[in-house]
Amino acid sequence: MEYARVLAAWGKKEEARKQLEVALSLPAKTAADRYDQERARQELAKLK
Repeated sequence: MEYARVLAAWGKKEEARKQLEVALSLPAKTAADRYDQERARQELAKLK
């Protein structure tokens, strides 16, 4: 998630999208995981 945000800030939006998609593909085992996935969804929406 954080790596994707840095990539986006550097203008590497395609790489950021890939990282966010990976984050969303992982199983959410805890509430923190679910929170991070929601943040990833929001970041991905901003990049589109």
